[in-house]
Amino acid sequence: MSPTNPSRSRHSDLMFVVLLITPALASPAWAQRAADSKPPAVETIVRTYDITELTHTGRDHPYDSSILPPTRLLATAPSDSTSGGGGQGLFSGGQGGQGLFPGDEGKRPRPLTEYGLAEEVRLLIQGTIQPESWRANGGVVGDILFFRNKLIIRHTADTHEQIDTLLLGLRLRPVTVRAKWLRLSGKQLASITVTEGQHVPQWLKPETLARAIDDDASIVAYEGQTTCLSGQTVHLASGHGRSYLTAADPVVGNNAAGYIATTKMAQLGAILQIRPILTEGKAVVDLQSVVSNDVSNRKAAAIQVGSWSGQNPTGGDAAGMFHIAPIDRVDLAIQHFGTTLKVPLNTPVLVGGMTMPGGPEGQSTPLYLVLEIVSEQ
Repeated sequence: MSPTNPSRSRHSDLMFVVLLITPALASPAWAQRAADSKPPAVETIVRTYDITELTHTGRDHPYDSSILPPTRLLATAPSDSTSGGGGQGLFSGGQGGQGLFPGDEGKRPRPLTEYGLAEEVRLLIQGTIQPESWRANGGVVGDILFFRNKLIIRHTADTHEQIDTLLLGLRLRPVTVRAKWLRLSGKQLASITVTEGQHVPQWLKPETLARAIDDDASIVAYEGQTTCLSGQTVHLASGHGRSYLTAADPVVGNNAAGYIATTKMAQLGAILQIRPILTEGKAVVDLQSVVSNDVSNRKAAAIQVGSWSGQNPTGGDAAGMFHIAPIDRVDLAIQHFGTTLKVPLNTPVLVGGMTMPGGPEGQSTPLYLVLEIVSEQ
């Protein structure tokens, strides 16, 4: 190799290197070693998962009616600037999105869109099942795509089994709520209560309870049943509506005076708003209950309100007209309570109760709420 010809030297070196490497590339042993170094092929399966049940945000159904519970007859509606918009809950006083009663801060977080919920499901799968295998996490096996409430997933058969188990646990389960308001004496209550062991809330004997109702149907003041999804707020309401005067504003005109009456319609009877949430073998229940009866004595309770109109050109006292109108003085018997508790499934329990005026023949008797949450174990 001549130092005076660098170009020739470079080409010679290149030829030398190529000649040394080419036989090695053609060697069968080298090809076998290269094949052995590749990662083994992984058999993947593409499956479609319908997650409509998980991405459907659903609706709550609180008691929302222009017929008010008696506890809201004298409530003052807030101005538009403070109402907050949205649906009113039972006894919320017009506060959008609040719960059953005034001061009940039962606001739930704003639900995500269906795409946002699907994204949460995707992140949950990729974060808990074979996290390192997903392409989104730097792996080489798994992929997830979302299309019209469906997840399209490519992964191994074992991983698909784990995904099935995870999604099954996320499904919303149906719940049946059975409620009875019972007028029970102390002796009757003791006869239907489970005495073996300490149970909070008190468990009731289903067979004994059924026999007590068969023997005396009058102990059932109200009863109802509804079915919803776990975590959903629903309501039951039964009774009749009645108009009540809630305000009378004086008005004075030319030679006349009177009142402008404001009336509201009240729901008399039973109202239950409830939100059951299923857990392992039990249910966490948030509820509000109102039972009301009108026990007013119409004749004795009437208030006389008058108005006058007319004039006397001669200045005498005989001219003009005086109008008398009776206004009811409302006398309502109301039982009202709310609580949050954990109850066993498929077992009637005693939630609570208190003395309730206006029972049969005008007697004041204890009225108890008995609740049963029914769902598949």
